[in-house]
Amino acid sequence: MIRKSKFLRNFPYLSRNFLGSHPYLYKSLWLMPKFRKNIVYPDTAICIDGFPKSANNFLIQCFSSWNKRVCVPSQIHLPMKIITAVKYNVPCIVTIRDPLFSIASILAVDPLLSYRIIIRSYIYFYKRIAKIKHNFIIAEFDKTIENPGLTVELLNKRYGTNFTYNLGKVPLRRPKSIEDLKERQRGLKEDLRSELKKCDSIKEAQDVFLSFIN
Repeated sequence: MIRKSKFLRNFPYLSRNFLGSHPYLYKSLWLMPKFRKNIVYPDTAICIDGFPKSANNFLIQCFSSWNKRVCVPSQIHLPMKIITAVKYNVPCIVTIRDPLFSIASILAVDPLLSYRIIIRSYIYFYKRIAKIKHNFIIAEFDKTIENPGLTVELLNKRYGTNFTYNLGKVPLRRPKSIEDLKERQRGLKEDLRSELKKCDSIKEAQDVFLSFIN
């Protein structure tokens, strides 16, 4: 099997920055059938998204298990999706995680990804929506994993919605093969975090993170 070049591996993060800057490019995703259900429309019930490895999928799965009849667009990790949700007043949750941990998790899955590109992509994503951060619910990773229902409760209070939720910790149900993989990656992620701390731009990424949770 031919391995993808380093450029192609990093292209999704480079393209997200480009797509995230232009509303017309974001709207053009409608032309691609596989993205059609992932973008926000005026009648979308809820938007849950954020940078990769920030509990996006976990929160969507929890929400969907509590609200089986509500269609939740899949995450596409584009800031324009958040901006569009705010524009249409769609109930919106943005997940966020300390960049040392989210970026290390991304790099552990694919070591060919560029540290610099992923860090810049993180900074870009959250800076692009920083001016409207008071117009959506911010779901910090650790709090979301500990009590995802609390995030939905806050959403209901803010938007006057009545989505169903359960308070308390939700057990992570993963196949044993996934658990084994996570265990093998644990040491690698620690090493990656040590390397990331040496990158000049990681301090800027952490400052962005703190500006959202404080």
